[in-house]
Amino acid sequence: MPIEMLPKNKSNEEFPNSLKVTDEFRTNSLSSKPGGVTVVVQDSNGFTKEYDKVKFPKAFILKVIENSADGTEAWVKGAKH
Repeated sequence: MPIEMLPKNKSNEEFPNSLKVTDEFRTNSLSSKPGGVTVVVQDSNGFTKEYDKVKFPKAFILKVIENSADGTEAWVKGAKH
């Protein structure tokens, strides 16, 4: 399955109702270190979560999609396509 870093129907605008996932809820130790990108995950109901400090966004997005319900989308915030 190819990954689009920014789905065609999404823009780079902020999601006002998004939840920023804090370090205490992250499982990868690299997530507490500075650097990386922010990945936005939106489920089929429109609920949006932002994960910052993601060091390997492609792998992160693949894992999120693999472990999520149908209709979940994920992309790198601010990515150009």
